[in-house]
Parts: sequence; structure tokens; C-alpha cells
Amino acid sequence: MANLRLFLANMLVVHLLLYPLSSQVVALDEGLSPTEEIQLELIGRYDSGAGFNQGGAEIVTFDRYTKQAFIVNGAHHAIDIVDLSTIGDSNLQLERKGRIQVSELDLGAGFQIGDITSVAIHPGGDFIAFSVPAERERIMGESSLLIPMGK
Repeated sequence: MANLRLFLANMLVVHLLLYPLSSQVVALDEGLSPTEEIQLELIGRYDSGAGFNQGGAEIVTFDRYTKQAFIVNGAHHAIDIVDLSTIGDSNLQLERKGRIQVSELDLGAGFQIGDITSVAIHPGGDFIAFSVPAERERIMGESSLLIPMGK
């Protein structure tokens, strides 16, 4: 029950906490004091394939067990799965490992998704959760749970 509460709390705040993140990954030097300058080094980047300002990489959650990022791709109404286990290798370009095409999932009779507004992973990696509003504002949206690939 405690894991379920933690998972639900994570899902509620994932949008607020992670929305400002870009799709570029950087390393921070943790040995700095608050008055020192922070030096950033690009160690990886993901290109969603969407054009600028098209919502290609909007919301991110990380599965620490599989070292994968689940990234809302608003341009394709999908959740992109990106392998982060190679961060730090000589290749800076991170590749998409898979895609959950949310627009093709059966979310109920006649339900048309508007956009994906959040994504979260259960602390144990057992479930992926996402929520979508209905295309028409007067229809209730959906929250769904999926079992990650390989489980």
C-alpha cells in the first residue's frame, strides 16, 4: 500500500517537477559550493524527430532498474522509450529503444485522446502510468497503467 501511495504521489507531481527539463542530459559537478560557478558538460541528447515547438519531448520519467527514460512525445501522441545506459560513451546521440503509441491503445469506446499530460513509473518498475485528457473538453480523461516491456 505504501508503494501505491508513493507511486500515485509521483504521478501527480511528475508534470510539475519534470516539465522544465530539456531533452538534453548534462552532468553536474557536485563538489561545488553555492557561490561557485557550475560547469555543465553535454553527455547525451535525444532527438524526438518533432520540429521545434511541436511537443516532441515534453515530460520525462526515469526507470532506475532498466536505465530507461519514458518521454512524452506530444507530436506523435506517444511515449518514447530511450535507453540511458550508454550515457557517457563517446556517442552523444541517444536512440529510441521503443515507442508506446498511446493514440492506438483502446481507452474505451469512442475515446479520442487530446494529448498526454503525464507519465510516471512505479518505484519498483512494475507499472508505467500515463494520463490523457479527452479531445473534447466535456468528456472525462483517462489514466492508464501499462506493464513495461520485458516484464
